[in-house]
Order: sequence, then C-alpha cells, then structure tokens
Amino acid sequence: MTEEQDQRIFFALWPDLATRDALVRVQERWLRLGRLAATSPRGPRVMRADSFHLTLAFVGSANPVHVQHCADLLNRLVREASIHDEQGLDCVLERPVNFGNAATLAASDTPPALLHLREFLSSNLQSHSIEFDSKHFHPHVTLVRNARRPAHPVRNQASDDKVLFKSRAIGLYTAAGEGGVRRYEAIVEFPLS
Repeated sequence: MTEEQDQRIFFALWPDLATRDALVRVQERWLRLGRLAATSPRGPRVMRADSFHLTLAFVGSANPVHVQHCADLLNRLVREASIHDEQGLDCVLERPVNFGNAATLAASDTPPALLHLREFLSSNLQSHSIEFDSKHFHPHVTLVRNARRPAHPVRNQASDDKVLFKSRAIGLYTAAGEGGVRRYEAIVEFPLS
C-alpha cells in the first residue's frame, strides 16, 4: 500500500495474551457446540486470535491527511488523557451479541475510563471534520464473521462466555490484505502494560 492511497483505519484496544487466550476458548466453544448459524454460503469465517481487538472508533476509508490527523490525535490522547493505568480500561465481556453478520462477545457495562476514551476520540474527530462510525458505543470483540449466534439463550452461557478484557496496547490500525484474508497493522501504537 502506498502512502498516497486511502487506508481503512480504526482506533482500538488490543488485548493482552491472557485475554486473547480466553477469547479463543469462547470462540472454540461456540464452534464446537454448534452455537453459530452461517450467514454466507462460504460459511463462518473464524477470526484469528492475533486480530482480536476492541474498537474505540471506526473511521473507515481515510486519506493520508486524515490518517496523520488521527495519528496526532492518538498521540495527544495518550499524553493528555492519563491512560497509563490500563486497569481503568478493563471490561467484562459476557454477552453474545450479533452485530450485522458478526458473532461478538460484548460488555453489559462500559467502564467510565473506556467511555472517556470514546468521547475524547469522538469530539476530536468531529472537530477535525473526520467522519467515523458515530453509532452508540458498545464495547465488543468479533469472534466469528459471516455467522450469527441464535437468538434464544443458551443454558450456562453467562458463566461460559465471561472474559475479562485487559488491554496491552491502544493504537490506530489499518486493515490490509487481499483475497478475503485481512490482517491489521499498527499505524501508531502505545503499550499500556
């Protein structure tokens, strides 16, 4: 990808290894127990563990100037928002939720520090006239694409599917890849632990 091209970008928290492993166990359990319904003739697309993330703000296609504004914004966020204590960003993911064609594990409650991050990003993106997905913020991690969880509750799902999301990094990322295989690359990333 050349620097002159638009990039699909988003701000996100990246999980630590223990969180990632716990998310893999939930993902494997959903697949093993048949808790997913395919929404595509190609069947469900299992997300790779190294791609798990919690999106704070999805910008989408951005030109190089907007990408630089977003990188500068993240630098300012890290300096000004006192997010060095990653524990305030921890959240419990325990609700299986369908977002479009994605089976996700979502939080019932959003920690104040996480809401503060989202609000900081939202207000600053708006002030720079950078369009982003401004729908209500629902912290979640996508585990499987092209699939949906059944609408009816599954016995013991609350205890089976509970994961404490602990962040190892916050960053601005881009989606790259071809042929349906997408990988995420950091444009700028700051460790939190």
